[in-house]
Parts: sequence; structure tokens; C-alpha cells
Amino acid sequence: MENSSGGPVTPIRVQLVDPSNELLDAVIQLGDSNRATLGFLAGAAFVQAAHSRTLLAATIRGELAGYALFALPGQRIRLAHLCVDDRFKHRGIARLLVDKISELHQDRSGIGLKCRRDYGLEPMWTALGFEQTNEVDGRGADRHPLVVWWRDHHHPNLFTDLESTAQFRVAMDLNVFADLYSRDSRLGREETQGLTAPWIEDMVDLLVPPTLVDEIGKLKDPAERRRQLALASNHERMYPDRAAADALVQEMLVSAKTEFGLDLPREPNDLLDLRYVAEASVSGVGYVVSRDNFLTTSIGPLAEAVCNVRVLRPSDIVVHVDELIRAQAYQGRDLLGTSFSVGAIPAGQEERLAVPRPARRRAQEHLQRPSARPGQQTRHVGPPLDPRR
Repeated sequence: MENSSGGPVTPIRVQLVDPSNELLDAVIQLGDSNRATLGFLAGAAFVQAAHSRTLLAATIRGELAGYALFALPGQRIRLAHLCVDDRFKHRGIARLLVDKISELHQDRSGIGLKCRRDYGLEPMWTALGFEQTNEVDGRGADRHPLVVWWRDHHHPNLFTDLESTAQFRVAMDLNVFADLYSRDSRLGREETQGLTAPWIEDMVDLLVPPTLVDEIGKLKDPAERRRQLALASNHERMYPDRAAADALVQEMLVSAKTEFGLDLPREPNDLLDLRYVAEASVSGVGYVVSRDNFLTTSIGPLAEAVCNVRVLRPSDIVVHVDELIRAQAYQGRDLLGTSFSVGAIPAGQEERLAVPRPARRRAQEHLQRPSARPGQQTRHVGPPLDPRR
């Protein structure tokens, strides 16, 4: 195997540090040399971590290249130190260390950590599979804000199998989230406020994708940033595979030009729009809700073609819920005068219960056709909603 320069690839070994191994001294020395960013940690703490098998080291030809020190409180993993020697950076060592922690403790719910915001390490943590979940004050005299990061192991929890009362789930973008929670006056937010109506709140789950949290994290006002992060935590979070989402974004960029005549991105926000769609698709969520006209009208057909995701306006969702309620309503009188009968189906003849394809297609087309207001042309706004979702 060769590297990009044509030379052989040097193998990187990741291992638990033995307390009796001289590698422990090298780890302590590397930690001390990076005390300015890692903070002070006594040598005894490294020794204890080695005894507890919570200290990993990455070596290249026997030389220490980096280490990870972590703890195992409860069912979580707390990452305390992740340090790579400057001489060995940009070789994927940090990822190897974090992946090894997950491999060793896959039974835990995930890995959590806190990192100062002013370090500017958001791209690194994101690339390592972490998602920003909150922000808190540091304990130092300067009270530097700390970003709370989480890498989920995607285990079912106590509530995973509980059936939601919502008829369908939809990922919201920053536009819709701001309509719901921003303190500023926003033109047209009344359309989104329709999603807060008591009769619809139990019908729709509004989900928070990683891109929404990333955008909230860029707010300049610390107080407002934390308030919105706290509000976002009240919604179900999505944890899509970042690499898979990246691949879908690239696929949409190519398809936009070759199939739709769109030269994207026109501006940075276009990439954010595509990420919302990609993250929804990777998470198995079939809808994105937005009031952004370019996203709903121009990117919408692209999202459907490449990702099988429908981009809806808040008002479209209200229409869908209403259609679904009417479609699900049992009307016994509609069966009067028909050949409806009740009987047992013998074993092996279950296919008789299946709806013929033409009939199923007609039913789908009916559900896809929302009611039009007088003088308004009816348009397709999404596939039929499965009441089991």
C-alpha cells in the first residue's frame, strides 16, 4: 500500500496503555506539553486511567503519535483528553482513537465531551462523528463557553418502541425553527405558527437535524444561542451518518446540473439546504419543512429525485394532516350497497388481502392531491403519508 506521495503507508497501532509500559511516560509527557489547551491533569490520573483500561495510545513504529483518555460513568463514555502530537497530525489518528473507544465500549450509549468554543474545533469534532447538543459556561474565572458534543451509538432506549401519536415525522430547517422560537419579528412566520395549533401538535413530529444545530451554534449572541440550543433539545434529534449525507450532497450537485439545469451552489446557503435534505434522507425521514422559496420550489424536485425526500411548506403539512384524517376516517355508510363481506382467509392465500396495484395507485394519487382553494391550481406536494409512521 502506498500513500499520496508514492511511499509505503506506515501502519498506526492503537492500543490500551499498560501501566508498566514506558509508553505511559510518553503519554504523560505529551499531555503536559499540551497543558495550555487540555488543562492540567496530574500524572497519577494517567496512571489510574491505565489501570482502569481507559487510556488509549496510537503509535507509529513504536513512537507515540497521540492518545485518548476517557472515563465510563454510568452508561456513557466521557472523553477527557484527545491529543495528537503535532508531528503526526492529519493522518487520521484522532479518528482511529475515537473509533477504538466506540469499538471497545459499543454497549455504552455514546461518547460525550466538552470543548471551549473559542478553540474553533467544531469542524474537527463534526468530522469525528460528534454532534453539538448544548453550550454551558466554563468553571474558570473567564467563564469561557463550553460546547457540549455527543457521538451517539444508536442504541434503542426505554422509549424507542413506544408508538408515537404523530402521523408523520418531518425535519425542520432554521427558517421554520426561527419562526417558532425567535424573539425577532419575522415576516410570514404566521404560516409556520400553524404547526403549533393544538389539533396538529400531536399529529406531527418536528425533528432537529445536525445542520440546524450547526446554524444555531453560529449565532453571535451567547445568550440567544444557548436559549435556542435549549429549545432545540426539546425536539427529537437526528443522528445521520455524516459521510453518507456528504455523498448525497455531492450526488445532488451533479444531478442538479445534468438533470435540472441548476448550477449549484449559487451561494453558501444552497449547500446548507442540500444538507437538510441529505440528512433527512440518511435518517429515513421523508420530509423537510421550510419557508425558503428556493428550497421548496427549485431544490424540491431535485430532493425528490435523488433522495426521495419531499420539501414542504408549513401550510402543505397542515393540508396533508387534514387529508390523512379524512382518509383514515371509517365511514360505514360508504359500504352500503356494496359486496362487502366478512370471512376467513385460509393459510397460504394471504395474497388475496393485497390491494391490486391499479387500485393502490389510484388511492395514492388521491392522497397526493390536496384540496385547492377556489381559483387555485392543485399541485403535488408529497407522497401519501403512512399512518404507522
